[in-house]
This record gives sequence, C-alpha cells and structure tokens, in this order.
Amino acid sequence: MFKTESYLKLKKISNITNSTKNIKKNSAFFAIKGSNTDGNKYISEAIKQGAKIIISNNKKELNKIKNNEIIKIFSGDIRKFYSEECSRVNDYPSTKVKICGITGTNGKTSIATMLRYIWGAKYSGLIGTIENSYGYHKIKSVLTTPDTSELNKLINKMCKSKIKEIFLEVSSHALEQKRVSSIHFDTAIFTNITQDHLDYHKTMNNYFLSKQLLFNFYLKESIKKKKYAIVNIDDKYGKRILKNKIKGIKYFSYSIKDSSADFFFKRDN
Repeated sequence: MFKTESYLKLKKISNITNSTKNIKKNSAFFAIKGSNTDGNKYISEAIKQGAKIIISNNKKELNKIKNNEIIKIFSGDIRKFYSEECSRVNDYPSTKVKICGITGTNGKTSIATMLRYIWGAKYSGLIGTIENSYGYHKIKSVLTTPDTSELNKLINKMCKSKIKEIFLEVSSHALEQKRVSSIHFDTAIFTNITQDHLDYHKTMNNYFLSKQLLFNFYLKESIKKKKYAIVNIDDKYGKRILKNKIKGIKYFSYSIKDSSADFFFKRDN
C-alpha cells in the first residue's frame, strides 16, 4: 500500500489540500488531525469530491479505503510532508525571496509594519495579524500565520510581483503545527514572551520552546547562505535564545536597558 511509485504519482499532482472545501478532480487530500477536528473523518467525503490520493498518518483509516483506484500514502510526519508539498506545487517560493520571520507575544505586527515601510511598499510584503499586503495589494488576514497552503501561495504571488523582502509574523501555533516547515528564512526576530496561549501550550516553558523553534529549527534548517537572529535581551526568554546559539546563524541583541547590546536604544529625556 505504501510504495515509492505512490509518491511519484503525488509529485505529478498540482492541487493538494487538507480541506474538503478545496478539493478538485484528481486532488491529493492530506487527512491531518488538528486541535478541533480530525481530517481522517473526511476521507470518504474527499474521495466523493474527486480526490485521487489520500495521505494520512493513520494506517487504520487508510486500510478502510476499498477503492483500488485511490492511491493511499502513509506519512509519519504528515504536517511536515504537507508543508513540503505545498512548497513544491508553488515552485518553492521562499527560496526566491528574502524572508524575515518575527515571533513573540507582543510587537510582531508593529515591527513587521515598521520594517516594511523602511524597505518601501513597492518591493516588500507583509504577512500577519491585521493584513497580508505586498506592493499596493492588500488582502484581509484570517490568521496571524496562514495555513501552509495559503502561505506558500501568497509568497509565490509576491515573488511573481517582484517583491524582494517579506516580513512574516510567526505565531507559536504556526511553529508548533509546522505551518512554516517549508519556509526558508533569512532572518528571525524575537520580541518578547508574556503569559498568553496557555490554554494551548499549558506552561510558559512549552510556550517558549515553541517560539524557540523559529531559531533552533526553522532558521537552522533554512538553505539560505546568510542567516541572522535578532533578539530582545530585555526579555528573559530572549536571553535563553542567546544561550542556545546555533552554528551558522549570526546573532544580534537589542535592548533599551542594557548598553552592552549590539543595538542599544537610549531614550532622550
């Protein structure tokens, strides 16, 4: 059931989705279990709507498919696999543009917006909480960090519009759920961590570890040659990031309290 030729057939499909709402004829459906619903419950519906390939991390559900025309693929890390395929069908867009990821409880939108204006709207894009914008286009935002499929489509559109730099707000949920697994970052910025989203992360340490993934995993794994991390050392969690530096990444600190920081902002009285 889980043969190499199945993967080769998947590579020929351009329409992949994790939602039955987006299925077209000959689509590939990724049955992903989320926080609120399990995509495996919708496999039959996906097939009825035209899906020809079903990908799941649940062998039991795959074995329930009796239609021999349906290609079944098992994936032990389905979120990462889905992210990689979303990147593939969009021609690996994050490899063609500079991506700056910004994470933290507060300040993501402010920093992303300021950096975009510094760069200039014509050649920069912003993906975040309030809006997704590039050049002179604006699209209403639904999530701080879009679903993997929408994220790669959006970056691809920006690349085709000659955008040179994208400022991407990265939520802890997106990091933990591997929505940015296929994104190759050039730069990562850390703002701060305050008590938030503990209904999801349970503890502050878990919350921090999800944020740290941007630096210690996603930026680390990026294929970009020059990689930078910019960290707020006025926040104790920022100091923890600097204590766990990753080889191949150049780190810069910033502060309004510590004059030893690489970038020290002093207030004028």
